[in-house]
Amino acid sequence: MGIDLASLSLFPATPEQVLESRKRTFPQWGRGLTLDQYLRRDAAMDVHEHAKGKLTTWVLADRADHTSLDFFCSCESFKRQALQAPKRSTTAQWCVAYGIASVYTPPRNRGRGYARHMMRLLHWVLAHGKNLPEFPVEWGMPPTRPEEVGDGLFSALWSDVGSKFYLSCGMTLESQGWEVRSPQGTIFIVEDLQRRLSSGSVLGRKVPEMTLLSPEETSFLWINDTIFIEEELSKHSSDVTRVSFAPIGGVGAYTSRRTSFFIPESDEEQTLKHWGVKLDIEGESPTYVTWCIEVDPPPTKLLITRLRSEPRVFLELMHAVLIAAQELNMEKIEIWNLPSQLVAIAGELGGVTAFREDHLPSLAWYGPPPSSGVEWMFNEKYAVFPLGYKTVDSDARVSQVPMVLRD
Repeated sequence: MGIDLASLSLFPATPEQVLESRKRTFPQWGRGLTLDQYLRRDAAMDVHEHAKGKLTTWVLADRADHTSLDFFCSCESFKRQALQAPKRSTTAQWCVAYGIASVYTPPRNRGRGYARHMMRLLHWVLAHGKNLPEFPVEWGMPPTRPEEVGDGLFSALWSDVGSKFYLSCGMTLESQGWEVRSPQGTIFIVEDLQRRLSSGSVLGRKVPEMTLLSPEETSFLWINDTIFIEEELSKHSSDVTRVSFAPIGGVGAYTSRRTSFFIPESDEEQTLKHWGVKLDIEGESPTYVTWCIEVDPPPTKLLITRLRSEPRVFLELMHAVLIAAQELNMEKIEIWNLPSQLVAIAGELGGVTAFREDHLPSLAWYGPPPSSGVEWMFNEKYAVFPLGYKTVDSDARVSQVPMVLRD
């Protein structure tokens, strides 16, 4: 029996529904934590800059009883600052965008189309009022937009259920939803990288001064990095619109901060005291990386969340990254969407670049069509929300494995 879509709608969750949604996800996403630890972790993260006043939990519920704890499925959105450079423009403009997370349908409600309908309705509360199609009559009345949302130029999510499901979740029955954009990753084996860097590739070169970055120091880095991103978007006109999330507002800090919840308290060696490193090289533009770690499931990884480097100093930067990975006892190093001019150098260091099969960055565009005329720049790990959630939806029909330090 099909569901009556007109009888359902999307609503901001009440505090009681927020708590219920988190209790529901615990069996799937709470690996390594007790329920109390799981709930306290999320409550602790809610007060930080990335979420405070920016996080909305959404529920798909019956219109007649939308505050009930018996809602069908839920998800979260995070309001973010972003930048866009319209096509043929050399001026980047500030805009609002959204990161989407925690798409979850309890087992009893899966396979009925609830998650797909929820995600379709989500566009209608996040997208700004321009360029909207006519709301499908078979869905009843459009969902009500709270004042604090409804101004997004685009939204993004990171799919663990392939590329097709979220693409099928458009604003109408005929339109497309979130399209996968450049799911490329480069992975280094730490032991192999150590061997290659020790074989002479950096020997004889002047070792630059290396500064490890504390959490406080990275907050200043994100400000400067945002200026750099804005300059890059404005540097050249293009036949496509270029967009990027800004790492300020707690966005860049989120992935590193969340790591602390998954490091064993007794393991002092894996306390994440530093969130990145920068090199001070005379005559060079700022060179730096930021990171978080993944300790479960194995193998352990140092995940580079943001990287800025010219080709001529990339070897020195990777040497600094190697030192950090070894001090944290990481087995692998992973970088998302390494700049094209660095891929060949990475290959010489043993880095294997390939398309990932999970955490697929996917974008929905709410600006002037077509969406194919939009390029997502700086599509790196820093933008991911939330690290630690394995997306689960009712219609995807895939095997789900609880993840701890993965988005």
